[in-house]
Amino acid sequence: MLEGLMTTDKVAPSAGSWRKATVPCPPRTDNELIAAVHVLGASLLVAIKSAINIEELKQAGIYPVSPPVAGFHLHAWQILQTMLVEERRLIEFLVGPHTFTDKGTGATKSNRDTICINCFGSSITDTWWMNDDVRVRLRWRAQRTNKRVAHLDWLLIDEYDSRVVSGIWQTGYLKEIVNQFRDFTEWLYDRRPHVAEILAPQYIDPASARVMQLPVPGPPF
Repeated sequence: MLEGLMTTDKVAPSAGSWRKATVPCPPRTDNELIAAVHVLGASLLVAIKSAINIEELKQAGIYPVSPPVAGFHLHAWQILQTMLVEERRLIEFLVGPHTFTDKGTGATKSNRDTICINCFGSSITDTWWMNDDVRVRLRWRAQRTNKRVAHLDWLLIDEYDSRVVSGIWQTGYLKEIVNQFRDFTEWLYDRRPHVAEILAPQYIDPASARVMQLPVPGPPF
């Protein structure tokens, strides 16, 4: 097995580097948004269930370390990957969609196929927006997760064992994600109450109860 090496991706993104769309998403009916809420809610509950399973495995002395590291456990690794994929999707929803500049009009647009926070607003200016400090923390988490989940990155080899308690293995970021979804749901009640009435009791309330089982995350890693 390989000994882990120190990683170097330590620079967090700034809050200003994320561009807001200047063109609204296509109008969506309540039924369409309710369907989207079920997708979001399922991702949230799967992420939390996976995180709780990881903490249970840790209590049994089984850690989701990288494959080259001594003590690699396939089941723990599988659960970790599930949690990180869902967590990454949830963060991407909360921070706002990836955008691109239309070469013809110069407008900043998001992909029309993306379920994003802008889909739930009545206009491009009426969109829920997260606190910049929280956005930076969650974007940093998503950025680092992306390199280990979406790509076969050398960081998967260069991890070292202390990260099972202080780094990518942390499950507590889901506490912040749930807090942000609760804030988003409160905002949504004033605009799409029929949609919020599905999101809150079916997903946000149970997620809030379950996430209490997870530890508070440490400093950014």
